[in-house]
Amino acid sequence: MIKTAALIVSVIGIFVLLLMLNYQTAVFVENINGMERLVRNTKVKTYGNVIDERIYGGFRIFRLDNDIEIVCDCTFSLRGKNVFVTGVIEDYTGRKQVRVLSVKG
Repeated sequence: MIKTAALIVSVIGIFVLLLMLNYQTAVFVENINGMERLVRNTKVKTYGNVIDERIYGGFRIFRLDNDIEIVCDCTFSLRGKNVFVTGVIEDYTGRKQVRVLSVKG
């Protein structure tokens, strides 16, 4: 009986945490300086023109004209396109990047 109750409480707790993560409001970032004050896993939104693209195995890194790096697990190219990105901040070798949750462009 106690194991069943613990399982139910655990599943409900995980569900609540997932809801909180999904409905977390995103911070709008205009350039790389706006990202420097934010911590990892902060949900952000940004936009810009893709001026550079690097391909690594199963993912791509795009650099926007506002110097923000976007990490995308996508197979399509966005070079030269204006994009609107929602993602979370990651830190790679001391440089902040945005891991893409959704991209439009």
